Amino acid sequence: MRARVIDILYRISTIQPELVNRALGLIYPLHPRRIRDIPGLWSMMIRHYLGGRTPSAQFPPVDRAMNRPDGLIAIGGPLTTERLMAAYRNGIYPWCHISPMKWWAPSERMVLFPEDAHISKSLRKTLRNGPFRVTFDSAFGQVIRACALPRPGKLPLTWITPQIIEQYTRLHSEGYAHSVEVWNENGTLVGGEYGVAIGGVFFAESAFSFQREASKVAFVTLVSHLHNWDFKLYDYKRYSVHSASQGGRLIKRAEFMDHLSRLRDQSHPPSPWVVDDALDVASWKPASAIAKDKGHARVEASIHLSLPSR
Repeated sequence: MRARVIDILYRISTIQPELVNRALGLIYPLHPRRIRDIPGLWSMMIRHYLGGRTPSAQFPPVDRAMNRPDGLIAIGGPLTTERLMAAYRNGIYPWCHISPMKWWAPSERMVLFPEDAHISKSLRKTLRNGPFRVTFDSAFGQVIRACALPRPGKLPLTWITPQIIEQYTRLHSEGYAHSVEVWNENGTLVGGEYGVAIGGVFFAESAFSFQREASKVAFVTLVSHLHNWDFKLYDYKRYSVHSASQGGRLIKRAEFMDHLSRLRDQSHPPSPWVVDDALDVASWKPASAIAKDKGHARVEASIHLSLPSR
């Protein structure tokens, strides 16, 4: 039933997608934090439309990305699964609200090393006792469409267009794009996320939550499995307070490319992914949590030793 509701909501949201998305997409760069990026963006747009930069399936080296807007490296070109894979393998990703497609490789990358993941005590309690069941690759279409829905209290502006949905669904059928689904006790899809796996790197794309803690449950379940499968990097792409709270940190583009060049040819689990019931996600402790526990133990021991004997 929820799948039908999500599909209906998605269809309603796309009745006027071009008008709404184009209007909001044109306004988006006018934000004070982004207005200085307009000259660089339009200079590349003009070259694109005048034919000065012929779109191709090839990308320039990432060190040729623009400084303003930060990381813009190409405009236009075919949006195919082959080109998407070539982009990800070279540290580039697509993102735009209105065509032509923009391709990015920012100077700093927000990433998570799985051993640095932060898991709160309350979230561990939810994982242990909560009303959720988690699956992988069971409802990719529902997940990506849910991610495309407008967020409550925010502008109905999305980069997850029908074309994006079509191409990432193809990537999913080819075994590269994966989804995490969180179901409540009634069997209703209430949260999840999707992304692309290349070697030992997971490129997170988007997440959603219809119920409190659902997206956090999806994230921790996924990251614990990625760690178990020897993935080394979870890519958020851009900084956010939320990603920092999960343990993410910014690294320079050159460092990100060093990691990617070592990890992109690493083998990864075959598709479809399956949740490992033997993995106790609620009890999983990343290296950072173990180090924190040891630090607390040392502090407690030093306090105990410093107390006067009775």
